[in-house]
Amino acid sequence: MPDDPDMALKLFNERYEGKESTEELMHLEKKRIEAEMPELWQSLPNLPRRLFSGKKAGAGFGPILNRRGDEVERLEPNLRSGLFACYRMPPIVAPAAEDLTEYTQEKYEPGKHPQGEVKWYFWDAKTEKITEVLEETWTAVRCSQDTKRVVKRGVTKLAEPRKVIEKHIKNTYLKDVQAPIGAKPQLVAWMEIA
Repeated sequence: MPDDPDMALKLFNERYEGKESTEELMHLEKKRIEAEMPELWQSLPNLPRRLFSGKKAGAGFGPILNRRGDEVERLEPNLRSGLFACYRMPPIVAPAAEDLTEYTQEKYEPGKHPQGEVKWYFWDAKTEKITEVLEETWTAVRCSQDTKRVVKRGVTKLAEPRKVIEKHIKNTYLKDVQAPIGAKPQLVAWMEIA
């Protein structure tokens, strides 16, 4: 269950009403892709980090299916242009200090500490606002494997919006978890939505 009470209530209502949450629909789709395209799925960990791509807004969206195989009509493609970015957050390796006099420092050890969570962001080119709402980010980036790659602005012109997202992460997530100074999220992949 999410920490946000409003999101927890929304998920509870969706489950009570028999509707899958966006997270559940994404998980179902992941399982379908894994079963239908095992070679593609197995190659994902070997892709380079900071992978950049692009597509036309709404291109390759296709139907979303629930666990019964019925089409879900409540989620439509996000047709706004902008920038999608996926980040792996720095891991939390030690509990936060109880007060200002306490000093805690523990070095990250990959075998001992789990990796940080992955978060998705969408920067809307028209409003220049950032959203973390899963329905908006997933419906912006979601597309079929054969969707035509379209890049209009490219890496250089989208560097500034990417930095805006990174500043947003610093001012929200990193502050909320009291990440140590110097902790940085890792850019996993980003996509221009033209």
